[in-house]
Amino acid sequence: MALWVWLTHSKRVVLGDAGDAVADLAFMAGLMARGELVAVIDRRYALQHIQDAHRYVQTGHKQGHVVIEVT
Repeated sequence: MALWVWLTHSKRVVLGDAGDAVADLAFMAGLMARGELVAVIDRRYALQHIQDAHRYVQTGHKQGHVVIEVT
């Protein structure tokens, strides 16, 4: 999917995770604290509304992450 976005859109796609190391998580927390890394959250859905979340993502109109809240 990331390759398709890169080839067909002007959006920047960054993939990966912080891994399991505490140092990696601390590094990312520092980036966020300094405003160098920003998590853009478009919408939040409760777990019982996960189907609505999937439908929204499939519209292609999301502008950030869609979060599923598990409480």
